[in-house]
Order: sequence, then structure tokens, then C-alpha cells
Amino acid sequence: MSRNLIIAAVALIAFITLVAYFTFRTDRSTSAAPDGTWWLCSNQSCGNTFNLSLEEYGAYTKAHYGEGMKCPKCKSPAIRATKCSKCGKVYVLYSSSATCPNCGTPAAVAPPG
Repeated sequence: MSRNLIIAAVALIAFITLVAYFTFRTDRSTSAAPDGTWWLCSNQSCGNTFNLSLEEYGAYTKAHYGEGMKCPKCKSPAIRATKCSKCGKVYVLYSSSATCPNCGTPAAVAPPG
């Protein structure tokens, strides 16, 4: 085989490997939050909790750049929260060692900032 043919074959294999990697890899952002993001309204009289998929959250932050998340019900600021895996209560997670205020189950993962 000629040297040019070997170089072309190696380049083709590298290209196919890269295409396969970027096509079949798991999106880390989706796998990190498969159930989306949970939010809790800061207005205690409203108390609304809601969930946004990562796509919905991305679209919101793009449309409202620099603004915080707002409650869709009363338009008050919303706080990033987590949902208890045992009882389903949505609550604000202040540290990774926190527990659900309803049933005491330890929080699985701290939500991103």
C-alpha cells in the first residue's frame, strides 16, 4: 500500500469515530436532570410548584436573558427546588446534606445553582 492510502484510511477511521461519538453519546445535561428542573414560587400565598424541561428552561432564559425565573401563576420570583423521591414534595434544597421537610428522606442530588 502506498503511504497516501494509509494516511487516507487512518483519517477516514478517525472521522467515522468522531461522527459516531457525537451522534451516539448521551447528552450530559439531559442525563443530569432527566425529570427537568423543579421550581417553587417565592410568594408564600401562591406556593405554586412547577417543572420545566431543560429545553423549556433554555428557551425561557434565552427569551428573558438576565432575569430570574418567574412563577407562571403569579409572576413572583421562583426559586430552584428539588422533588423528594419518596413523598413527592417539592422543596428548596439549601445543601447537599438536606432532607425532605415532609418525610425526612435525604436529598438525592443538589440542584445546580
